[in-house]
Amino acid sequence: MKTTMRQLALGLAVAAAAVVVPAGAAGAAGPAPSAAGGDAGQVCGVLLDDLAPGQDESDVLREGCADTQAELEQDVLRTAANTHLMTVYEHADYGGAARVWYGAYGPCDSEGYGIKDLSTYPWPGQVNMNDKISSWRIGASSCSAVYMYENAYYGGRSGYWHWWNQVGYVGDALNDRISSIFIHYQP
Repeated sequence: MKTTMRQLALGLAVAAAAVVVPAGAAGAAGPAPSAAGGDAGQVCGVLLDDLAPGQDESDVLREGCADTQAELEQDVLRTAANTHLMTVYEHADYGGAARVWYGAYGPCDSEGYGIKDLSTYPWPGQVNMNDKISSWRIGASSCSAVYMYENAYYGGRSGYWHWWNQVGYVGDALNDRISSIFIHYQP
């Protein structure tokens, strides 16, 4: 029997090893997302396909880097009609290298988008974000549930944020240890 990403996420969110962050805590609101802080002035991003039933990782449709977020969106990823899902940052308080994730099929739904192994996203000459994420922001999407996992394939300790649009620090248990991410809509 296949486990859906929603079942997996809900099961891991209540696991004993989970690091659950309550909704409404400090840092839950703030300014609009930004992708500033890419390596050597560059902003890098990925356009993801939505999850199909039974699938546990979103397919990568396009990826690349550019000098500005506007150039990344228009010329590299061609994401004008797509949804900015989230931006992850190398350092706390949205500093250091940044990576932007877009969804190809509009806002988050209950199936969402899955990134099961951040180490498989090594942009040439750029910082690989596996075990380097310290903060994040939700983009212009309806993604209301963010799960971040210590290990690839959604394993190990996890953090869960519901109805947060930014987190300036993921906490000591997950800082520089995140290897997979699952985001989706959850009422």
